[in-house]
Amino acid sequence: IINILVNTCLVCIKENRLSAAQELISNLQALDIDETYFFERVLIKFVFGCYLVKSGYVVKGENEVNDALNVMRLIGANVLEENFRNVYNSYTT
Repeated sequence: IINILVNTCLVCIKENRLSAAQELISNLQALDIDETYFFERVLIKFVFGCYLVKSGYVVKGENEVNDALNVMRLIGANVLEENFRNVYNSYTT
């Protein structure tokens, strides 16, 4: 369910449906996700950052996105890091 919410949120952000994205992010953050869902927590951080950038909070959003991408890089998930960097770049161009 978390991945469905994350993916739906990313679509909403891409389509500038920011109020819907905000609601989905609120729902994700309210789930109180256990730390064993490490990757999902990183994805939520990434999505929140993308949302902030699209909402005009560029510096804070970029910090969130970069934190998430850095975690991916640090654990050696280089393909995932590149894929999510491309997703982020598609939102900012």
